[in-house]
Amino acid sequence: MNRNLLSLLSLLLVASALQAADKPNIIFVMPDDAGYGDYACLGNLFNAGMKCGKNTPYQGGTRSPAFLRWPAGGFLANAQCDALTSIIDIDPALTEIVGASLSPKAKQQVNGFSLMPLLNNPQAAWPQRTLTHQWWDDVQPMMVNEDTMGFNHFTFRERYEEQFGQAETTKALQSGEETRAQNPKKESEASPAIDREKLLERRKERVARRAQEKISEKVSDKPPAASAMKAETEAQPKVASAAVVDGKPERPNIVVFLADDMGWGDSGTYGHELIQTPNLDKLASRGVKLTQCYSACAVCSPSRSAILTGRHPYRNGVWRHLSGNGEEHLRVSEITYPKLLKSIGYETCHVGKWHLNSLPQFNTTEFPQPSDHGYDHWMATHNNANPSHKDADNFVLNGTPLGEQKGYSAQVVATEATRWLTEIRDKSKPFALSVWVHEPHSPIATDPRFEGLYVDHDNSTYMGNISQLDDAVGQVLDTLDRQDVSKETLFFFTSDNGPVARNGGSTGGLRGGKRSDHEGGIRVPGIVVWPGHIQPGSTSSIPVVGTDFFTTVLNITGIPLPADRTIDGVNMLPALAGEPVERPIPLFWRTHVSRPEDRVAMRIGDWKIVGDSTLTQFQLYEIEKDWKETTDLAKAMPEKTAQMRKQLMEVWQAIEKEGPDHWWNTPSGNPTAESQINY
Repeated sequence: MNRNLLSLLSLLLVASALQAADKPNIIFVMPDDAGYGDYACLGNLFNAGMKCGKNTPYQGGTRSPAFLRWPAGGFLANAQCDALTSIIDIDPALTEIVGASLSPKAKQQVNGFSLMPLLNNPQAAWPQRTLTHQWWDDVQPMMVNEDTMGFNHFTFRERYEEQFGQAETTKALQSGEETRAQNPKKESEASPAIDREKLLERRKERVARRAQEKISEKVSDKPPAASAMKAETEAQPKVASAAVVDGKPERPNIVVFLADDMGWGDSGTYGHELIQTPNLDKLASRGVKLTQCYSACAVCSPSRSAILTGRHPYRNGVWRHLSGNGEEHLRVSEITYPKLLKSIGYETCHVGKWHLNSLPQFNTTEFPQPSDHGYDHWMATHNNANPSHKDADNFVLNGTPLGEQKGYSAQVVATEATRWLTEIRDKSKPFALSVWVHEPHSPIATDPRFEGLYVDHDNSTYMGNISQLDDAVGQVLDTLDRQDVSKETLFFFTSDNGPVARNGGSTGGLRGGKRSDHEGGIRVPGIVVWPGHIQPGSTSSIPVVGTDFFTTVLNITGIPLPADRTIDGVNMLPALAGEPVERPIPLFWRTHVSRPEDRVAMRIGDWKIVGDSTLTQFQLYEIEKDWKETTDLAKAMPEKTAQMRKQLMEVWQAIEKEGPDHWWNTPSGNPTAESQINY
């Protein structure tokens, strides 16, 4: 804030100096790129009372100040203009001022209007217009003139009536699928001069992006397969357990197959009516399908760190998705299950996406790499496959860049897993293999043989991408079968977070999506196979989370839990047999890039509380009865809400106290100052 004031003061001094020097031909423009960034901590004080701020599409995030001064050009002094303008209108105005002309093709590509009429007369006629904004993937607002703003978010609708200089106020829209684009009469009442055809076209595009998600939504009040779930789990033999052979814990092979941005409803195995996933179907027939499997975070890096360490991402330090130049990384002081398995004689391998350090840190000697976290052999990319899933050029093999790898990423990754299993590993030892594919994270590229399965559907690229992922699952399964090690292998399939709706991903009817702490962002597919220990073809509705995998692996292999740190995960073996698990630390999520309204969440039993970024506003849901999170019970049940809020605050304060504080409060600073890099 102080820097902003200093910048403004500097600009004013420059303007004054130029005026004193008789330089009247100065155009003074100061648009901001976004709303104030610290509204989450400081409230709405610095956004003139407008809702939210930077990183949101609300008024506080999209309305910014602008001052224009040009005495020689006839700009009025001390004037105020209330017309709906945008930063995209500045370039057309400057083009007009300097007398430049645009080609007909260029004019078609310019969305802004010249501000010149308003700058000479703030009351001048101004075109009726539609402004659209999008932030991330879940909120898509549309402003029509300065009086109406509508928001679309997967399973709810909000309408905001807004007047200049006042905060937005909320009015309820009907809960059905009606939108103003589908009801031209209501649209015309708001603004009769709007170009309905263009507005309708934009709406149609967004409806198409959500089409596949809606395919899997059911009329039933329970999720797909949930009606028979309880009866199935009660009927199954309670076989999930660790084994002891000759007085020693059994040490099975461990395989983790992790999808990237795959939604709970993105497969035929979980009820999608079109997407074909025969290999996931086969996997589920061999083991247990988890209908309430959660990722530890609604975004990538934190979720992955939790699987490896058994610790909440804010506790292990990977609290955010790791950007291109951030300092956060999975520290070598964190204890990973591959590191522990290696210490008792396991062969270990990681193939696919890594994303547990920033791009400048990846494949360097200064920061930890997969080998520092227990992997003997690794072939990985820092983050996404580049330039897309096709012919990626950013794979690194044990520290050596490989250059372009012909083919599609999932198959490239599965082929390397197969090579390691058949040609490289020591077959006299048990093994731990991580297969973290890039699909269906964008930028998406799909093999024509899989896209061709859905030629009659608009979303064929995404749907084929899921089948491409499924094919890689089958390749790994077939290799295990041919190696005759499937019977001694525990296989865990899941996803790092929920789907991206604009890409075509489906939550299966759950609210939200990637980056949301509602169910659609954190409930993910989960299938576990362990022959002789897990009932084939069974289903479990007991909630489990990514951190549980660490504790479960240690329990199975007889490795004691680390005593010098908090482990959030619990042994999930009882849950795999449909039995409840004891969870001393409740299921807790905090996603730094979620919308302010659902920044944190906690679940205890069937109750889930969702809190905003300031930890002052809370929603309450009974998930067993309301798995779509449509009915907020916070006002109707104040005592239960207060109880859950108290527990949430206790959990968060404990996590915050243990985590690397300086990484959170000064993320742009050097986390290794005054200490060794890999502390």
